[in-house]
Amino acid sequence: MKRPRLVHFLSVVTDRAVALRASVAMGENRFFRRRPASRAPIRALGLLGSRRFVMRAVGLDGEGRPVLEDVFESDPLGSFRLRIPLGGDAAGPGPGDIKSFQIFETGAAPGLEFHLGTFKPVLLRSPGRVVICDFDRTLLETEYSTPGAIYRSLTRPMGAFAPLENSLGIIRSRIDRGFSAFIVSSSPHFYEEAIRDWLRARGIHPAGIFLKDYRRVLSVLDPSLTAKDIASQGAYKLGQLIDVLLMTDVPDELVLIGDNFESDPAIYLTVAMLLHGDHEPWHIWNRLKERDSFRLNRRQDADVLSRLHLLGDLIDRSGKEGRTARVKIHIRRRGDERDLDLPGFFRRRIDLVELHGEEG
Repeated sequence: MKRPRLVHFLSVVTDRAVALRASVAMGENRFFRRRPASRAPIRALGLLGSRRFVMRAVGLDGEGRPVLEDVFESDPLGSFRLRIPLGGDAAGPGPGDIKSFQIFETGAAPGLEFHLGTFKPVLLRSPGRVVICDFDRTLLETEYSTPGAIYRSLTRPMGAFAPLENSLGIIRSRIDRGFSAFIVSSSPHFYEEAIRDWLRARGIHPAGIFLKDYRRVLSVLDPSLTAKDIASQGAYKLGQLIDVLLMTDVPDELVLIGDNFESDPAIYLTVAMLLHGDHEPWHIWNRLKERDSFRLNRRQDADVLSRLHLLGDLIDRSGKEGRTARVKIHIRRRGDERDLDLPGFFRRRIDLVELHGEEG
């Protein structure tokens, strides 16, 4: 029987706000799971369906007492993006004391409430440490830029692809030092369980996984993703990175891990320049979107610029509080290059980049 299912759920509690990101779809009710890393992503293909959902979120403190309860309606594709500012010095427990969320769906069937799960939020109190890592060609030798490559990745378990051990070692070392890990990928949204299983099998338990929602590619009503974005990843990856930072606020330490196959170096250096106040968001964006990997329609252009300004406001507030993120960038080499081929504009913070390959 099909019932509402969480495609993914992530909540982050910082000193400023409770951020919540979720996606719901209709799916089969499963009573068992196959062993980790053996699942082919095509088994989750049914999660391509979309509709509106209503979510009731109950935030509980360490004693199990409700400190936040509200009902939210999704967008037409079943996605939720919420940010709840924390109150000032109100007496008694409040949203900042949330230790777990109970999530229910209340709109799919009149009179029925589906319990979707209980989840612990990521607690990112100051000083915050965040590592954001690309997945494809950074941790695993995959690609999704052609229909043939997508078909192969759909029908084969992730264990069939080669792991990239040096990148895995870098992210593990940061997690061991107390960093909260976030994975960004251009993989379709229904890959989440397969990716999470693969990471767990290698000792990596990410706080959140950010994937490309292919329901937006297929929707004629939503121009935020189109067919061209299956192969062109630049703007989407930048949007994912901004989304992570908007959820986590400006961390005290930020580590970015990617590869030199597409646009990761320019995107990561863009974020570094923003965090260090080198240029205004609009100025950096105008330079970045000139690159071939950033082919945008008007909606996408406006959307990315809007999110860049939101991030800029967050960075300005942190600067007034005397907080500046220390940034380190790790890029996996494509071949034997010893430097990055980037225009001078993006080289201002090139000292933050460290290249690595599978040979060391």
